[in-house]
Amino acid sequence: MDNKKSLLGRVFVLTGSFLHEREDIASNIRSLGGVVSRRINSKTTDLIVGDNAGSKVLSADKRGINVMFGGRIEDF
Repeated sequence: MDNKKSLLGRVFVLTGSFLHEREDIASNIRSLGGVVSRRINSKTTDLIVGDNAGSKVLSADKRGINVMFGGRIEDF
């Protein structure tokens, strides 16, 4: 059985700088059934925050969106 979890039905936005290429993180999310968007909207379920993140963190917090810090490629 695969130890990776399904991200089906979840919509992610990435913000900030990451150790890995943003597209690699996005590709891993998509391979597990998640969707990656460039902007926070009513469908966004998760914000992945790297270094030097901007105003998206405040926007996500106001909307009650799950905020995850780090964005390690191993997490997806």
